[in-house]
Amino acid sequence: MSMGIGRRLRERARWHLGLGSALERLGELEQELRTTNSRHEDLRRRVRDIEELAAASAWTPLLAPSSTLISIVMPTRNRAQLLPGAVATILTQSHANWELLIVDDASDDDTPAVIEQLGDPRIRGLRSTGGPGASIARAVALEHARGEIVAYLDDDNLMAPGWLHTVACAFDRDPALELAYGAQVREDADGRPGIEFVPWDRALLERHNFMDQNVIAHRRGLAGMHYDPALKFCSDWDMALRATRDTTPLAIPAIAVIYRVDAPGRLSEDPAASVMWHEIAQRARAADPA
Repeated sequence: MSMGIGRRLRERARWHLGLGSALERLGELEQELRTTNSRHEDLRRRVRDIEELAAASAWTPLLAPSSTLISIVMPTRNRAQLLPGAVATILTQSHANWELLIVDDASDDDTPAVIEQLGDPRIRGLRSTGGPGASIARAVALEHARGEIVAYLDDDNLMAPGWLHTVACAFDRDPALELAYGAQVREDADGRPGIEFVPWDRALLERHNFMDQNVIAHRRGLAGMHYDPALKFCSDWDMALRATRDTTPLAIPAIAVIYRVDAPGRLSEDPAASVMWHEIAQRARAADPA
């Protein structure tokens, strides 16, 4: 009798153990399903974003032509190999009335020769003499800009072909418009291309710079549109926060730039950049307390 009870207890114990393992595995499968659904929703969101922006960008060729002069600011340093690729995306813009101000930030490679050989009268080569740094180089370009509107492109990125046309039409239609920004295509941590385009949200901008330098355009002389020469990192975020304190920018649903992440020597990869990121975020919250 006791042997039969012991056997049944052992069988019951094995049954409970098997049930526990099955329930544990069921929990793992449910978590995997939630993760998969989340990834699928993320992919669906990416597709929707791309489709919406592609649809909006498709209207660019139908916009009225514009004669507005746009100045494009491009600082560069030791990027002789990348520079021609960035410039090529400006040469092929559907809006032709532009000037490109390339400021050589004390390069010691073939950059000066590359700029000189570009051979387009709309391109002006300048040299920064106030010290190294993209902030100082951009300030030099702004001093020499002649366009009513100013746009930006870094030397390792690519400008979308209809961006200047879209910008010109937006500012032509609204004489009171002072600042605008568009979308950027960039890779995520896994190397998958995605769209970054966020409706205007000042509180979000204080936590995350969704107005990268390469996607903004503004009227020349706009208050706040200057760069702190003391900032080696995040100077564009600092500028965006300052410029939008009293000005609401227009969010243009069109791709402005293809943001490349594979160029060597990116400032954002420097560990000190994260320290400056926190400092600027704290400065923004202090200026705009909740």
